Amino acid sequence: PAVFPLATRMLLRLAASAGLGAGEAVEAGRDQGLADGTPVADPAAGVEAVQRRLADLGFDPTPVPTDEGVTLAFGHCPFRDLAETDPALVCGLHQGLVEGLVEGTGTGARCRFRTLVDRDPCQVDVLVGALSSAAEPS
Repeated sequence: PAVFPLATRMLLRLAASAGLGAGEAVEAGRDQGLADGTPVADPAAGVEAVQRRLADLGFDPTPVPTDEGVTLAFGHCPFRDLAETDPALVCGLHQGLVEGLVEGTGTGARCRFRTLVDRDPCQVDVLVGALSSAAEPS
């Protein structure tokens, strides 16, 4: 709905004026990610579940296998305009969401998130060990 961008900008302004920062944003995002997480039996299914949820949200994640697991590169960020205005809060929300989704799989996987301010931005490394099939799109 057209009101969502307006409401989001107002909420960001309110959060900033209340002195909330990246830490609180990560916590709020993590809570939502945990609520949305999908428990699975193995790490490969966990990566697929996280990838599917992020795709549903419009992030267009592309998986790339690594020695440690899978990197999900975000081809689109539905938060981009807001993130450029306040990357600490907006990227913090996204980071927490992804961390919660990964934790919610119950596989013990961890993640390393990279925001707009990082050298290789807008991607997350899901660290699960050797995964041969998890990086293939479903």
